[in-house]
Amino acid sequence: MAADEVLGAKRERALPLWDAAEALKYRIAGAERLYAFFDYDGTLSEIAATPARARTNPSARGALSRLASMPDVRVAVVSARPVEALRRRLRLPGIGYVGLDGLEVDAPGLRAVDVSVNVRDAERRIAALRHDAEALLAREEVPGAFLESQGCILALHVRLSGTTARPLMELYSRLARAHGLAALRGRQVVEARPPELSKGRAVRCLLAGLRGALPIYVGDDEADEPAFEALRGRGIGVRVTGSAGETAARYLLGSVSEVARFAHFLADARRG
Repeated sequence: MAADEVLGAKRERALPLWDAAEALKYRIAGAERLYAFFDYDGTLSEIAATPARARTNPSARGALSRLASMPDVRVAVVSARPVEALRRRLRLPGIGYVGLDGLEVDAPGLRAVDVSVNVRDAERRIAALRHDAEALLAREEVPGAFLESQGCILALHVRLSGTTARPLMELYSRLARAHGLAALRGRQVVEARPPELSKGRAVRCLLAGLRGALPIYVGDDEADEPAFEALRGRGIGVRVTGSAGETAARYLLGSVSEVARFAHFLADARRG
């Protein structure tokens, strides 16, 4: 599922997850197998001033380790970050690392993700976009805005820019589309990427062949919406947000610390 495919997906206001905890507990306990996917930034770590300063929430790290040790449970972290960066920040054996939203997979027993991306062509488009985006930043002079290159993904971060960055985000989105790339807005970021690349496609590929597995996906922003849509009618989507906007996820959690609590909740349900 390409990032743009989710634009027409049905979205609605999600329910506070803990209000439905009792029903979810029985569903999770009764599943033959469990496959839990977690985004990283804003889900397992707080949004930091720069991506390099992000740190894994210690409680979330311990909860993931416990969950991954349960019988018939698989855990994977799915992120736009490269696998090596995820491995370095989490340092958890026994979980899967899915980097660049599916272009990189590092985990025993996980099926490789084929997203049909022409990597060479994508890197050429990203390089051309970076050239034009650097000129855009020089012209617009928005304090605190910066670019981050991650292979086939080029992100414009505006975490340090405040509301003055909104026009810049729109200009960057248009520029990305002019280069044949999808532009996906997240929390204070716009990610330019090949349109074939999305977390929804990655999750569907990783689930292929796992009959009886109940998939759960936890994420915090627009880049996670394709994954929520991919699980609609089959699994459980949980969005981490401080607001109650419309989403393809069914449930809401309010913070990174609640994600850690939810991971323990999953482990408790499986144990029970």
